[in-house]
Amino acid sequence: MTTLAIDIGGTKLAAARVEGRSITARRECATPASQTPQALQEALRTLIAPLRAQAVRVAVASTGIIHEGVLTSINPSNLGGLAQFPLVASLSAMTDLPVTAINDAQAAAWAEFCVLPDNDDMVFLTVSTGVGGGVVLNGKLQTGRGGLAGHLGHTQTDPAGPLCGCGRRGCVEAIASGRGIAAAAHGELAGLDAKAIFARAAQGDPQARQLVAHSARTLAALIADVKAVTDCQTVVVGGSVGAGRRVFTAGCRISVSAAGCLSGRASGGALSPRCRAVGCRACGSGRHVMILGELPSLASSGLPAHLQHAITLALTARPQEKAPGHYALQGEEIFMNVMQFATQWPEQKQAELHEAYIDIQLLLAGEERILFGVAGAARECGEWHSSEDYQLCSRIEGEQSLVLQPGMFVVFMPGEPHKPGCAVASTGEIKKAVMKVRASLLTA
Repeated sequence: MTTLAIDIGGTKLAAARVEGRSITARRECATPASQTPQALQEALRTLIAPLRAQAVRVAVASTGIIHEGVLTSINPSNLGGLAQFPLVASLSAMTDLPVTAINDAQAAAWAEFCVLPDNDDMVFLTVSTGVGGGVVLNGKLQTGRGGLAGHLGHTQTDPAGPLCGCGRRGCVEAIASGRGIAAAAHGELAGLDAKAIFARAAQGDPQARQLVAHSARTLAALIADVKAVTDCQTVVVGGSVGAGRRVFTAGCRISVSAAGCLSGRASGGALSPRCRAVGCRACGSGRHVMILGELPSLASSGLPAHLQHAITLALTARPQEKAPGHYALQGEEIFMNVMQFATQWPEQKQAELHEAYIDIQLLLAGEERILFGVAGAARECGEWHSSEDYQLCSRIEGEQSLVLQPGMFVVFMPGEPHKPGCAVASTGEIKKAVMKVRASLLTA
């Protein structure tokens, strides 16, 4: 069955033709900055026209409240000033197909819930142009009678804070969102967008780091409130700000960990060319965050300093020219193993996990698939080899996978099971460098 999938966001519109579980075509454009429904309607018409063929239904995830087929913006500035739009009626007329529409964060919440290893009550928070959310309790997505449930960005965090586009003062969205971060900038940072401010923060700019830290603390307070109200076991944070900036998620984790309720999880999704945390969640299980990235984005990635330092040390040693073997980079605190071997099919390999060291796996040549699981997931493992800091596992519940190309790296935190060296389309020779960083360096 072919579905025309549409995503309506504050920054861009995206559409894809989805056949089964595969995206066969995709297009995107900027969200029109217009208060008229006609502008959005024409933008959508142009966007989806080349993707309409063979589709038998339309599925839409959109910012704002979706109720009885109508899109209502709580914060109209997130849609170029547009307050309301007859979403289902417009798309039905354009395509002559059945249309299902839901709030984007609610849709993401349900998707995240479906891949959780446990049937936890969970909340999804998206931090992007705005701040949204979705709540799943007792296995059911909570949308509310009017579609408002989960719009957690419009809870008040600072009565004296900036005015939010919804009309309230001090909403989480007005402070923690990409737009809120940019609006708070002054002096030489005035006029920069959130992306540029994160880059400046990664370079050590004091004001930029303060803006990001304030945003992270605000989100951390929201996570604690969400836990208190829902008693959820899991909070997943996503979005271009929430999951896309390591410096942000690190600050958020530090702020909430004082209450003992923040940890991390890896979740599936489209892989960005920029280094990013794939997901983080709040609970008491001590899970961590898998991080994927590539070398050209290292300087602006926001990785913790010790991890960036380890990668820099390894690159300085020119691992692509090294013979396979063990190389000390900073004594026993940071070292590198260079490997060259033929990939195998996943069923021929076992997963591994570590406790004392963080694994940074950098692919130098070839193509490699790595299977991985959530820290703490059910697994069948052999004995623990403490002197060599590893354990092998024959089964990991809820395994996911990623593919590395040369120049890409992945970071596995302690306790995260992973199965490297797997074949992609066919087996083949690869060369890689695995940097080992003592985990205690991150808490020193």
